[in-house]
Amino acid sequence: MAQEPRIFNESERKAVGYFYQHLKAIYLGEYDRHFKDDRMIAASKREWADKIACYSKEQIDRGIEWIKTQKVNKEDGWQYLDIGICIGAIKQANRVRAAHQIFQREALPDKSAQERAKKVGAGELEKLKAMDWGV
Repeated sequence: MAQEPRIFNESERKAVGYFYQHLKAIYLGEYDRHFKDDRMIAASKREWADKIACYSKEQIDRGIEWIKTQKVNKEDGWQYLDIGICIGAIKQANRVRAAHQIFQREALPDKSAQERAKKVGAGELEKLKAMDWGV
């Protein structure tokens, strides 16, 4: 049984168009070789839309900048237009790395454990302050 095609809302359609518009600007002749006519562009957009539509304009911009950097740096593989890899660039450019994540402090199991930890920590801090550092 064939799955019904998804209907995209206006902002999703704009995101897909925005992405393809930038690819055309970046890849110029390569884009025209891939997409000989409007039907091929439309088919490609339909094929990849569900992977692109979830990104905002700002997220797409970060991905496009990442792609341009790869091309300028002559990174292997970026000289050729590959829609899937370019979508992956958007994902990569918007991934929050561990160093940039805000971690929540984990609370100790109960109030008494918290008080004991504070008391021990304060005692250790006082020991460090009392040391002669020879400075």
